[in-house]
Amino acid sequence: MLSDHERKSLRAVEDLLIADDPVFAASFRRAQQRLSGTENIRLLTIATCVSVGATLVLLLLSLPVLALITSGASMYFSWRRADAIFARQDR
Repeated sequence: MLSDHERKSLRAVEDLLIADDPVFAASFRRAQQRLSGTENIRLLTIATCVSVGATLVLLLLSLPVLALITSGASMYFSWRRADAIFARQDR
């Protein structure tokens, strides 16, 4: 976590970079958004709900191994959703 002073210093460097070479800064910003985990939270919410529903259906059908696999998927999707929400709040 960066302190307020470090954030201001980083922002000043970013502003200088943008002023110096806007094309490079734009390409870097696109790459950063792609790698930073800024996924669509709505899609992750839908994936979590679908995987939880599939887990329940598989349990009702007495298929515990497949239910265990889909419950792992639902935990993964919910973890990614929480991570995306917290990453959005840190900005």
